[in-house]
Amino acid sequence: MPQRKMIENKQNNIEVFLLDIHKQWHNADEIQNSHKATEIYGIRLESNFRLQFQVFTIFSGWSDWLEGGDEFTCKTEDSITAIRFRSGIEVQYRVSIDNQNWSQWLKEGKIAGTTQEKKALTNIQFQFVKRRYQIDPVFK
Repeated sequence: MPQRKMIENKQNNIEVFLLDIHKQWHNADEIQNSHKATEIYGIRLESNFRLQFQVFTIFSGWSDWLEGGDEFTCKTEDSITAIRFRSGIEVQYRVSIDNQNWSQWLKEGKIAGTTQEKKALTNIQFQFVKRRYQIDPVFK
């Protein structure tokens, strides 16, 4: 298993592991830093808050919603082309497709990647969104 490295933001952590064609799990941060990205054939997310994800593959379409800690792996000769997330906190995500540029940052529920083209995801990044202000309701 790869060395664990958490994306930290005070109380919230996400750890992303990606499965390559050789059935080896890699930490997403390590892939980005090594510039050795390949198609993603599986994903496992670990977080200390409720995080759900749904994966789209070329041959199977959308998976059921999975929880953080669950593992998704593709069937033979299938690869992940899109993913979306939902959680109880403000988190944004983006993907790299076919080792090209990163997509724009997306918010909860938005599809990252493509469901129309056979372009495989090669990496995923997360960032936490800090609220600029908090409005507390005032009741009279």
